[in-house]
Order: sequence, then C-alpha cells, then structure tokens
Amino acid sequence: MISEAKALNNSTPVKVIDGVNYEQEIYLHNEHGSAIYLGGSDVTSGTGYELSNNGAVTMKIPQDNELYAITSSGTGNLHVVRPD
Repeated sequence: MISEAKALNNSTPVKVIDGVNYEQEIYLHNEHGSAIYLGGSDVTSGTGYELSNNGAVTMKIPQDNELYAITSSGTGNLHVVRPD
C-alpha cells in the first residue's frame, strides 16, 4: 500500500491518481478544512463529487482512468491510500 498527502488548491485541479491498466480501489480522507471536489481533469467546485471537511470515502477507479481534485477555497491536503 502507498499512503501519501496531495497538496491541493482552489485554482488548478491536481492529479490524485494516475491511470493504470487495472481497476484501483483507493481510500481518500479530506483534512483541508473545507470541501474538496473530485472528478476528471476539468473538475470544479460546481461539477465535482463533494468530499466534506474531515470526510472519507472509498472509491473504485476504473482501468485507465485518472482522478483529480480541487478545493473550494484556499489550500490543503487530501490523504490517499492506494495499492502500489
């Protein structure tokens, strides 16, 4: 397992998960202080899946798909646990 913190901001989506040739199950935990939004490379606070402050979610990322995140305000961390 790999555990890492991704530094996010409210202006540019940050790649959280690279696309690989198999489905990935990942665990995400928001320690930003406000909502984080998850989605594709064009994710915004209006279009993404909302992960609330201190919220956690387990997601399955389909083969060859990437996951991006952006904050609703300021900067902060998204903690990611994924297979290696």
